Amino acid sequence: KDKIVYLYFEGANQVTEVHVNGKFAGKHIGGYSAFNIDLTPHLDASGEQYIAVKVDNSFHEDIAPLSADFTFFGGIYRPVHLITTGDKHFSMSDHGGPGVYISTPKVTETSADVNIDYHLKNDTGKPSKLRLTTLIRDKEAEVLTEKSTLLALPAFSDTVVTIALNNIRNFELWSPNTPNVYYVENSLMESGVLLDHITQPMGFRWFSFDASNGFFINGENVKLMGANRHQDRVPYGNALSNDMHRQDMQLLKEMGANFLRNAHYPQAEEILRSADEMGFVVWEETPLVNEITISEAHTENAMLMVKEMIKQHYNHPSIFIWAYMNEIYWAHRFKPEEELPARNAYTLELTQQLENLVREMDPYRYTAIAMHNYPLYDESGIGSIPMIAGWNLYHGWYYDEYQDFGVFMEEQHAKYPERIHIISEYGAGSDTRLYSEKPEKFDFTVEEQINFTRSLMT
Repeated sequence: KDKIVYLYFEGANQVTEVHVNGKFAGKHIGGYSAFNIDLTPHLDASGEQYIAVKVDNSFHEDIAPLSADFTFFGGIYRPVHLITTGDKHFSMSDHGGPGVYISTPKVTETSADVNIDYHLKNDTGKPSKLRLTTLIRDKEAEVLTEKSTLLALPAFSDTVVTIALNNIRNFELWSPNTPNVYYVENSLMESGVLLDHITQPMGFRWFSFDASNGFFINGENVKLMGANRHQDRVPYGNALSNDMHRQDMQLLKEMGANFLRNAHYPQAEEILRSADEMGFVVWEETPLVNEITISEAHTENAMLMVKEMIKQHYNHPSIFIWAYMNEIYWAHRFKPEEELPARNAYTLELTQQLENLVREMDPYRYTAIAMHNYPLYDESGIGSIPMIAGWNLYHGWYYDEYQDFGVFMEEQHAKYPERIHIISEYGAGSDTRLYSEKPEKFDFTVEEQINFTRSLMT
């Protein structure tokens, strides 16, 4: 009684329908983002409740990814939570986000300004006077700063409130070498009674990418080295435990990595929590892979996936890059020639729409897309839309020779000297069961993979 009840899915692939006591409660499209379903209107106070969840991962031309080189596993593969709130609370209706969004518009070695946007819900028919308390602490619970604000929420409202905390001092900066995570504790009270409480991570850092000199964080030039990561493992498919996620991150850290590309979709919350704490610079992206569909529904779904990704993961200090497509021209060579002009124009238009959306939602981070070795990226001008041009290159593996990798990148830098380039993929496949004393290209031996990697490091 007097509670609102949500079912919170961290991920289910790819179209999810929820029924409560035989009544339709909600639907979500997309397999790699979290979402909430409000169960409250359909609950029966007289007895047991029955929840039915239907998840469909069959192909749909309006839902990305349409094709890719990874398996589109189905079902509920991430945790599900039952969450109850009162009728005044931090919003659960903002694209799966926490209702609390932390920005650091100004950070120096000694001081910082923090802005926090709150989405607050009043589901009652009466205006309410509430007290919002914001507290920033470190992991040992030492308080950096605290602020209390009186608010008036209209009846039946979803209100956005911005709180500024300026000139914060005595903090430690976040970087890959010193991943100092702080926590923002947020409390909503009425007449001294706690209504809602939520804690979100944050980090103090400033950063930039330079076309000639690379990545800088807190004024230091840092070389980014790492890997792409998929959320799957034999024999579990993509239904991994938090321990498995942390194991993957620990392996990356042990090999010397400080960079992670979540390919090709938003991944589990535990991955980002680990990235915050271990010190990874993260590139996160939506699952727009290989091709698009020319339809309004596809565009709407692509936009929705960007909104969900950013809203849900906005507060993680490890995220530096929002990306929204991968090798989007890959399938062009298989399409009828007469389709290509319209397809190319639509792809370019969609890219600009997604770029504009990301920049509007988060003006503090960089945008990117990943491209492959295909002339249309240059011809169409698509590589000039995002802030960072990612390159997925396999010289010496699928095509050409080892040395052509460097030649390609030097040509790109000379052609677009102001463009920021990142190697978003490279590599040679291998199988630990295969060995050769005379390895050769595409034989999948470990020795050839070693030769390939060494050739790019020299």
